[in-house]
Amino acid sequence: MKNPTRSVHIKERIHLQQPVFSVDLDALIEEENRDILSEAHNHLTQSGIPYEAYGLEGTASKKIIEYARDNQQDIIVIGSRGKGFVKETFLGSVSHEVAQSAECPVIIVK
Repeated sequence: MKNPTRSVHIKERIHLQQPVFSVDLDALIEEENRDILSEAHNHLTQSGIPYEAYGLEGTASKKIIEYARDNQQDIIVIGSRGKGFVKETFLGSVSHEVAQSAECPVIIVK
């Protein structure tokens, strides 16, 4: 029997010193996470692909690399969001960091 596909979504912590217009950022982030995971669930289920979903919190590239290593994954398939040249230059690319640091092969999908 094949192992199921594993879908891992990382929630990065946002540290703000001042509240922003009395908006509950945690609630907005949770809602966005649910939407992302729901879309993945619908696509995988409709395609008949067995999967397990995991939600982790922390720095995305580090958590993905740790998860793959700790769970002895054969390959990582990761999306490229395309933040743009300036943001990527200053903030870095999660997919690039994963590709450079993971111990297993990485496929980057645009």
